[in-house]
Amino acid sequence: MKEQEESEPKTSPRELELADFVENAVVSLHWIGVDGKIIWANQAELDLLGYTREEYIGHNIAEFHVDHDVIEEMLRRLTSGENLSNYEARLRCKDGSIKQVLISSNGLFEDEQFIHTRCFTIDITHRKQAEDRINLLYLLTAALSEALTPEQVAKVIVEQAIAMSGASAGSIVLLTPDKTQLEILISINYAKQLTDEWHRFSVDSPAPLAESVRTEQPVWLRNREEFGARIPLTDERPLKINQAWAAIPLIVEKRCIGALGLSFLTDQIFDDDERAFIVALAQQCAQALERARLSEDARDLAVSEERKHLARDLHDSVSQSLFSIHVLAQTVPRLWEKDSQQAQEQLKQLATIAQAAMSEMRTLLLELRPSSLVKASLQDLVTQLITVAQAQQAVTISCHIELEQALPEDVHVTLYRIIQESLNNLVKHSQATQGSITLIQEGDHLTLRIRDNGCGFNLTEESAGLGLGIMRERAATIGAAFEVVSKVGLGTEIFVIWPLPL
Repeated sequence: MKEQEESEPKTSPRELELADFVENAVVSLHWIGVDGKIIWANQAELDLLGYTREEYIGHNIAEFHVDHDVIEEMLRRLTSGENLSNYEARLRCKDGSIKQVLISSNGLFEDEQFIHTRCFTIDITHRKQAEDRINLLYLLTAALSEALTPEQVAKVIVEQAIAMSGASAGSIVLLTPDKTQLEILISINYAKQLTDEWHRFSVDSPAPLAESVRTEQPVWLRNREEFGARIPLTDERPLKINQAWAAIPLIVEKRCIGALGLSFLTDQIFDDDERAFIVALAQQCAQALERARLSEDARDLAVSEERKHLARDLHDSVSQSLFSIHVLAQTVPRLWEKDSQQAQEQLKQLATIAQAAMSEMRTLLLELRPSSLVKASLQDLVTQLITVAQAQQAVTISCHIELEQALPEDVHVTLYRIIQESLNNLVKHSQATQGSITLIQEGDHLTLRIRDNGCGFNLTEESAGLGLGIMRERAATIGAAFEVVSKVGLGTEIFVIWPLPL
């Protein structure tokens, strides 16, 4: 026995130090045999993924790789003698989470036969998450730049929040003006029955969103146990599907306007980085919603002011027409006794003015009821405008409109407004005796041409009073080109070219 002990090789202190160094190194290390099974792994490797030695060593490495084609390619290259440096891979942890790692490795060979790999694993999960979130924030910023209304902004935010956080569903609620209720602005991936019932609810309701608005603080519920301990259960349906929740107040200039809510199908950790990211997302959401609201208010105000201005002008015009009708109606009987032929001419003039007044009244009603403006055909609308213009000035205006398809509402209204402003200029400034309006489809675009034989003007001295700037801005809102051709003494032509949708 003593001779046997003496014959066994002794482990030197140096070898023991090296074994301890490798086993307890902070860098994750493992070996993979020729059959693809894990031969050995140090404690750092086990800690990284959360497995015990029995759960990890002796198992095929492919069981722990998310992407089987990646590990197959790695093993192929290693067994052929290649060295790998910082090879990206995704490993599955015991708790189901995914680690993004860089693996550097080479192979041990004896007599040109592959024995096992020597793999070093570095966890880059947090770095990759930060990179992905920055990229997603760029995409979010780009998407928000195209969102005009609060509803569009909310949709972009919730869709991106779900994608960035791994949530299964999300919503945005806004405070009502009296600050007592919360109303859903957008909801994605929640059951319709649930969102219908919770479309509007009290800020005092037992719900994460309501609590975040009341306290103006984020609410993080990592699992169902935390939900039950913090939120009194009046509706257990959310607990049947989701496992974790986050609710973040939307703060604008130190006032809460609502909250962003996210739901998750699995328990969440909500570490500091993730919390900071979701809060930053909510802040961006709040600012974008406020910009959209202010922009919408400004547009509504501009439309309201424009309607008031048009209504005032039309009211004055109708009043003048009615006064002219009244004067002519009083003079015709007396004139008939003296000169019946001249009286008949005045009757014709009376009929013309009455017809113009009726057209002006119809236009006035359209301005006061914008929905009617959209429903009416452009042919009818322009005919009314021409009738009014011809009654106000001795001018003959022809009209030819030929549309092969219905126009979008914004295009319909914009073209009407441009024609309306053009005729207004024709009557007030052009001194024209003839004019024409054509609107036809030409290939892949629609062309509006408004022409008169009036006095024209110098384009280099374009006057803001002519309303050309407003018409150009209107055309730009629908993506149309706008051009004015005019020379003193040679009349004016206006072109609006709108590209048809593909």
